[in-house]
Amino acid sequence: MKKKRTPTPLHHDRVPTLQESIISRVNADHTVSVVNLDLDDTSYSIDGIAGEIFAAIDGKRSIGAIKKRIMKKHQPPAKQFEKDFIQFVQELKSENLIDL
Repeated sequence: MKKKRTPTPLHHDRVPTLQESIISRVNADHTVSVVNLDLDDTSYSIDGIAGEIFAAIDGKRSIGAIKKRIMKKHQPPAKQFEKDFIQFVQELKSENLIDL
């Protein structure tokens, strides 16, 4: 049986920034379109709370501030949101969309 991986905790004071090769925009339907200019044919469409998290990455807000903002707005179950939030931010990092 596979052991479940627990996401590595993030430093909440770190300020994520978009990679220089990333362009993004929030669409009329509130999805976020993301393109990596360094990689041909690499684009993403991010929706829901994940889209809000990505859109909040502005190089000014810390991980903790972004998380707090989303928690206040949506009031998701804290334990599950913490896990999902960490996993999503780590995925953004592993896809080379953001720097931490």
